[in-house]
Amino acid sequence: SKHKGTLSLGYSNKGFGLFAQAQYFGKAQVDPDALPMTYEYPTRDAVVFFSGSVSYDINNKFTVRLVVDNILDKKPPYPTPAGGGTVTYWDGLMGRYFKLGASAKF
Repeated sequence: SKHKGTLSLGYSNKGFGLFAQAQYFGKAQVDPDALPMTYEYPTRDAVVFFSGSVSYDINNKFTVRLVVDNILDKKPPYPTPAGGGTVTYWDGLMGRYFKLGASAKF
């Protein structure tokens, strides 16, 4: 898509953190140089994926974090392109998923 964007918002206070992200992929043509009747589905609809995380600093050296990708379990536009679409629509292909992480400073 020619039109895409990412909006990220973060908040932290006294060791507590929130993060939210929206990724927008606009409507796209499979092949802008092809005639419209070349493909059964010549375009892909626009889609937005929402993700977020919550984190907590246990102390000044240790942080834990829970991440939720594709919060709304949005599916990729149909049909999902085989080439670059795998990367572009990865969150849609994976569905909603969770990650738990920790980081330590030495």
